[in-house]
Amino acid sequence: MITKKIIVLIMIIFCSTIVFSEDYYADLTIIVNQDGSTELNGTTNYFELNKTTQEYTSKQGEKWIFDFDSKEVFSEFVYEIVFPENTEIQKIETQSNYRITTNNNNNKISIIGFGNNSLL
Repeated sequence: MITKKIIVLIMIIFCSTIVFSEDYYADLTIIVNQDGSTELNGTTNYFELNKTTQEYTSKQGEKWIFDFDSKEVFSEFVYEIVFPENTEIQKIETQSNYRITTNNNNNKISIIGFGNNSLL
């Protein structure tokens, strides 16, 4: 009898978690600086995305690697990643739709992307 009560309680907790799960959204500008730091600005209800940090970049020899991901699913998101002047992009791995633009005034490349119901 005790085992059945525990199972029911766990099922109720699990169901209430699903009902109250939060839909995350983000409209971000991510600026990658020359030193590898990144500045995240914009509107989001996922608090971990508004900060300046070094955690999204790493260096392997001459190459910088920018790795931005979230373990949370976003109902919708839009982003622009602005890279330092004279950046060369060798590979892009993303599941979101994106386009690449350049600013002729300062030789900066930007990736603008969007998606919904997926990982940012």
